[in-house]
Amino acid sequence: MKNIIIIILFCNVLIFPQQNSVGLISKTDDVSDGYILLNPISLKKTYLINNNGEKVHEWNSEYNSLISYLLPNGNLVRSIFLNNENFDGVGGSTGGIEILSWNGEVIWNYDLSTPNKMLHHDIEILPNGNILAISWKKIDLERMLNLGRDPELYFNHDGNIQEELWGEEIVEINPSNSEIVWKWNVFEHVVQNFNDTLENFNSVSENYQLIDINKGHTGDWLHFNSLDYNEYLDQILITSPFSNEIYIIDHSTTNLESSSHQGGNYEIGGDILYRWGNPLMYDMGDIDDQKLFFAHDAHWIDEEKGIVRFFNNGGGFRNFSTIETIQTPLNEDGKYDIDSSGVFFPIESKIDYNEGKFVTFFSAGISGSQQLSNGNILICEGVKGKIFEIDNNKNIVWEYVNPVNNSGILNYNESPSRNPLFQVRKYPLDYGVLSEKELIPYGPIESYNILSLDGDNKNNDQDIVIKNYPNPFNSSTKIDYFIKNSLNVEVSIYNILGKKIKNIHNQFLTKGSYSFNWDLKNDNGENVESGVYIFILESSDFKISHKMLLMK
Repeated sequence: MKNIIIIILFCNVLIFPQQNSVGLISKTDDVSDGYILLNPISLKKTYLINNNGEKVHEWNSEYNSLISYLLPNGNLVRSIFLNNENFDGVGGSTGGIEILSWNGEVIWNYDLSTPNKMLHHDIEILPNGNILAISWKKIDLERMLNLGRDPELYFNHDGNIQEELWGEEIVEINPSNSEIVWKWNVFEHVVQNFNDTLENFNSVSENYQLIDINKGHTGDWLHFNSLDYNEYLDQILITSPFSNEIYIIDHSTTNLESSSHQGGNYEIGGDILYRWGNPLMYDMGDIDDQKLFFAHDAHWIDEEKGIVRFFNNGGGFRNFSTIETIQTPLNEDGKYDIDSSGVFFPIESKIDYNEGKFVTFFSAGISGSQQLSNGNILICEGVKGKIFEIDNNKNIVWEYVNPVNNSGILNYNESPSRNPLFQVRKYPLDYGVLSEKELIPYGPIESYNILSLDGDNKNNDQDIVIKNYPNPFNSSTKIDYFIKNSLNVEVSIYNILGKKIKNIHNQFLTKGSYSFNWDLKNDNGENVESGVYIFILESSDFKISHKMLLMK
């Protein structure tokens, strides 16, 4: 086989991929219309991509980010990573939030990263523009003792004394003045049956509206990882993978009421309105009754009916993941009925994906899902950096793999690893400013490096030069190419999905220069759409290509 050297004169020249291992993997006509907001954790960028896996917009930042949300006005809200030696190495720690304009200017920056507090994991944008965020709040041994923490639990798995416990606060921040206007603190809603001299001593099973301070992990106690807000009920949904529960609390309370056991629309202050997933946490079950396994991203898919979906990650003996839905026992007063047995229903969930419990669908951490308007479900298998969309029959209609890892942007055919995604969100074509912007595809994120077909670029005897002008172009472009040796060559144009749209010729060419004026029509005489196109020269010895960008 002859080797070739490809000389770049104007635009990158690359080997055309036969099959991507990152970027767009598959797409069918049943995929929902819209744009994916892609937030690679290891890159200081956030991308907006179309269903072809092409970048249509990007935001650059000084910070890496765990998750981003797009506002209707085009601003981007990002949770950002700040250094804090007091919380080093803890999964999900962020520390800050920023808002970027559509053009990338910093509109607002917020820092909650102190020796005792640290923002982490998810954020939630409220209808009034305020932002809900999760923060760790540390307490020391004395405070732990005063709350009835069992001294046996002061020791970590290594047998060393654990001198602090990390609880959780939910804070509501007003970006206009950076003030915390509302908060909820888990330590104000705990119960214990260990120390009968303390005020919060009581039956755990009879006080299911409180969390037993002697259950859960040492150190990072509950590790909240997601928030969702229900505007219809004015309630907040929280996911805790360490207690294997979801919680619902009242947001209508004042700050004083949220720290107490009375007040608010539901009359119990900041106490828990509903909990589900592990009744062992309130002494009403055993390990066989556990339903959640390190779950992430619990969210309402019907706010008025109280239907909740979550990503049930699994782990340990449960080496598979599932997407599941529950119908909470929501009554007409916006409260949640508890069964006469003292357990919150339902007993079982509905599995929306992976009923067969196949181990091929498994993400030990992060991950999430999104209900789309056409009935499809978007799923993020976070540890693998894999995003896919399923239809009502649970067929995969679109699949994409994050092409960015901690070493940078991957080549299209590299085996993906260390490329996680916390969550992703898809926005419809008519969402806010997206309907007003000219979102021109700028090609895929993954790279298409120059590669020899047999991996050896030495002693080449075939030089090929390709260029086109103008590039980018909007009405027509002239493609010039030079072949050093005479040979049979097929010359074609493909779209970014690898479909041949224009056959130029397939014949024997002698050494020399050739050119072709492309009028932007395919073989059917139809005008093609804006996007990336690939000009390909192929012989029995090689296939090379040249990327062109059409911007109408």
